[in-house]
Amino acid sequence: MGESAEHIKLVHLLEKNVLKDNKNINSSLIFIDTPESRNNCPPTINGYKPDLYYQFEKFLIIGEAKTRNDLDNIHTRKQIETYILMCSNFEGNSLFYLAVPWKDSNFAYNTVKKIMKDLGASIIFKVVDEIQSL
Repeated sequence: MGESAEHIKLVHLLEKNVLKDNKNINSSLIFIDTPESRNNCPPTINGYKPDLYYQFEKFLIIGEAKTRNDLDNIHTRKQIETYILMCSNFEGNSLFYLAVPWKDSNFAYNTVKKIMKDLGASIIFKVVDEIQSL
């Protein structure tokens, strides 16, 4: 299925923020799911493919981009649950990023917090949007 222009823009925003926040990582080890990077796709995790994946030694980053229409549904909840569990069970440091349109930042933040509470998991995560990136 082809991704919308809005989704692709959010994936690039995700990558930009990951690189900005984590200056010591090797950018060539970032797997990103965009049309121009189809040969460098992230791995599938329990049936779900994140939009961004980085793992080197004891450091893991998983990133997902969601448009408003895709943020509030069962598939997305299961996907986020999978990534939260992967991060919480990782032996080392892990981060989860969720890129959304600015008007959905609070909803996305609260969604991740609720899923973490429901799972009994605690991870470090960041919701990014185009306003925060200015």
